Amino acid sequence: MRLRRTAPTDSEAALAALDAGRYADHLVRRGEAAPAWTWVNTVARGSALLLASLAVADVPHESSGLLLQWYRARKAMAQVVLERTVELGLPLLELQRRALLGLELELAATDGLFERGPLETTYLVIEAVNLGDLRH
Repeated sequence: MRLRRTAPTDSEAALAALDAGRYADHLVRRGEAAPAWTWVNTVARGSALLLASLAVADVPHESSGLLLQWYRARKAMAQVVLERTVELGLPLLELQRRALLGLELELAATDGLFERGPLETTYLVIEAVNLGDLRH
C-alpha cells in the first residue's frame, strides 16, 4: 500500500512559513503585498543558517522597485542581528526572544495603523537589538 502525500493547504503553508521566518517570501510567491512585519519575521524567527544565507546572498535579480528595497533591508537586518549576537555572546534564539519577537508582534498589531517602509523597519530592528543590556 502506498501512502499518498497530500499538498499542504494554504493555511498550513502560511503557518509553516511564519514559523520558519519565511512569511514575506510566502506572500511574495503568491503575488501578495508583504507588510513590514513580515520582513521582520525573518530575523525574529529565522534560523541562524537562514539569517547567515540572507546576510551574504545577493538580492534576487528579478526584483525591482519597492520589493528590491525590502530585499536589501532584510539583508541589512540579518547582518545586524548576526553581528549583535556575536557582540553580545548570545545565542540567536535568545536575542530573538528578548528583542525581536516583540517587535514583530508590535508591527503586526499596528500594521493597519502605520505604513512602514524598508528603511524605517530596518532602523526599528537595529534599535531593538541595541536597546538596553540584552546579556542578562
